[in-house]
Amino acid sequence: MMRTPLTNRKVILTGGSGGIGKLLAAEFIREGADFSLMSRTDGGVPEARHLKADLSTPEGIFAASEIVSQEDPDILVNLAGVQYFGPIENQSLSEMSESYMINLLAPVALCGAVLPGMRRRDDGQIVNVGSIFGSIAFAHFATYSSAKAGLRAFSEALRRELVDTNIAVTHIAPRAVRTGLLTQKC
Repeated sequence: MMRTPLTNRKVILTGGSGGIGKLLAAEFIREGADFSLMSRTDGGVPEARHLKADLSTPEGIFAASEIVSQEDPDILVNLAGVQYFGPIENQSLSEMSESYMINLLAPVALCGAVLPGMRRRDDGQIVNVGSIFGSIAFAHFATYSSAKAGLRAFSEALRRELVDTNIAVTHIAPRAVRTGLLTQKC
């Protein structure tokens, strides 16, 4: 078997139970990565090792950070996300909190959890999956757009912070993707 750049590299992907996540999981597994999926549910990827975590609360983010720190991955992909569609006055405080926790605070905390191991090895890759809505804020996506804008800014700042290391930080901002993330709330 030909060795790929991912062979035996330890990868953790958050939010792998959605459309993009399942495709990424399949690709990581196909490429020979030591792959783990972190999500609230089993993720529907039986070939993956599942790390159960709820990124919607401070307690859940703390627990997820502990897991990620102990796992000490070579690559962290922060994909988990939630989205509310509708006027801000119709979004509940709990929905707002969940949006910022999952879309911004969790990726920031998980980056902090993997960096000690990556710095020790002077090697690693962090991929933060944002959205085009983080650059072009759309009406009816106020919390989602602002959280994704924060993730973009965080990724840029972290990349500059790690400029003298072999740790790469990549921010990806996809356009509209057909996934279960879209809600019907209006």
